[in-house]
Amino acid sequence: MISMSKGRLRIRRWQGMGCKSTIAIALSLLAIPAAAFERRIRVHGDALVESNPDYAVVRLNLDVHDRLLKRARARHEADVAAVLRAAAKYKIAPADIAQDFPEVESRGDGFLLRRTVQLTVRNLKSYDAMLFDLYDAAAVTVEAVEFRVNNLRTLRDRARVMAILAAKDKVQIMTAAMSRRVGRIMDVRVETGGGTLLRRRGQTVNDDLSRMQNAAQNVAFSAGGSGATSTGADLFRVPVTARVEVEYEILE
Repeated sequence: MISMSKGRLRIRRWQGMGCKSTIAIALSLLAIPAAAFERRIRVHGDALVESNPDYAVVRLNLDVHDRLLKRARARHEADVAAVLRAAAKYKIAPADIAQDFPEVESRGDGFLLRRTVQLTVRNLKSYDAMLFDLYDAAAVTVEAVEFRVNNLRTLRDRARVMAILAAKDKVQIMTAAMSRRVGRIMDVRVETGGGTLLRRRGQTVNDDLSRMQNAAQNVAFSAGGSGATSTGADLFRVPVTARVEVEYEILE
């Protein structure tokens, strides 16, 4: 006996019927396209929202090398003091200044002292001048800069809505082409990304820039009025992305 229940194939042997007949019937049913039993479709929507950065987190490396440890220490402490003076000059609050403990490395030609100082720059208008002052005053290297936004939650919510609209448009186009109707939403999965524009030493663009550009292209046709860009990720804006995977029921 053969029956179907909720898209599943069930095979039961009739009494007096040979095994070969049962297998033949099962194989003939398996030859039917899967679409005849499957009533669901899964689509995804991508979205990109970009915003001007509100502040930056700057990580500085202070390295000093000298044959004598005492002299290396004096130069290192002078560099740290110079960085703190520059921070005070540009009104960086003490709570926005962090530094780790120094590292001391003994070498055959002397000693290497290293320390990392992190500055959170709230006023980006002073960023350029502060950076040049730091290089003039101390032996520093800018290891990385993270440009961030204050309203990250709002931007992520906007990106999620845009991604859902993109997925909705996509499933409507696909089901219309198949002469079907969209039914209930059976499953939803959401992922968000971005939120910072990262600059590392030796790099000039975000590592995820190409992915951000693809997301912008995917959403441009379906959510153009919701804040998406149509020209790809901007080098100087903070990107926030969202991807939504939605499984719909398909009706006849």
